Amino acid sequence: MLNPQVQIRMLDQYSVPIQVPSYHLYLTYDRYIDAWSNTFLSKIFYNDAMWFASIVHHSNGQSGRFYTNDTTKTIDLIAGSFAVNYLKLGLSSFTLRTTGSKYFSLREIKVHTEIYPSSWCDPHLRGVYGFTRLFGAIDFGGPWRQEKKDWVNRWIQNSSIEIKSGWIFGALHSASPVDVSKRLIIDLNYKYYPPWLDEVAFFVRFYSGQDYYNIYFEKQLTTLTIGITSNTLKLANGIRYIGVKKLKSK
Repeated sequence: MLNPQVQIRMLDQYSVPIQVPSYHLYLTYDRYIDAWSNTFLSKIFYNDAMWFASIVHHSNGQSGRFYTNDTTKTIDLIAGSFAVNYLKLGLSSFTLRTTGSKYFSLREIKVHTEIYPSSWCDPHLRGVYGFTRLFGAIDFGGPWRQEKKDWVNRWIQNSSIEIKSGWIFGALHSASPVDVSKRLIIDLNYKYYPPWLDEVAFFVRFYSGQDYYNIYFEKQLTTLTIGITSNTLKLANGIRYIGVKKLKSK
């Protein structure tokens, strides 16, 4: 899967609030693990699993000097060049089950690491960015048990929640190896898929941790985002696809 992304951020400032975009390009390979259900791991996690690997490019498309002042090490947030390339390796374990006659649920546990080879990144980022990261996430979609009120079942059926956390390893400014304020990342996402729209979801996201917007990485970011996302697989369609794939594999 090839997935290009462009992020644009509007700043709270006069006249020119939009800075250079943040560019991402993901090249990802996913593979279902056929033997997973026969191992002890299926008893610890869920019944099915996939592993995945990505090569990722992240930059701001600039070619200016990284520092405005080499003595004070002040990063040029306007014209400074930022570029990293990294490997993303992970595992996803999931289960699908029906609840009653017309509801279903999907549960997933994901773990992945991000490895930034120093030769693949801007040399100015050595010692200040954190070239090894570990993330874990839990996804919930659909009712695990049938509630007494049917409107609650319908609401949960069209909802999904992702709880994600990460830790930045390696040299990161002057932060100690256990500095929670600099190294911990918390990312919570809630999505609601309206039954009257296809592949569109309303979402609420809370994020706290290192700023993910290219050269702004030195800043700590805490945000609450509310919006609409498209080109996302609707939960019901995803359940049907996974169910068909499982039946074919058997």
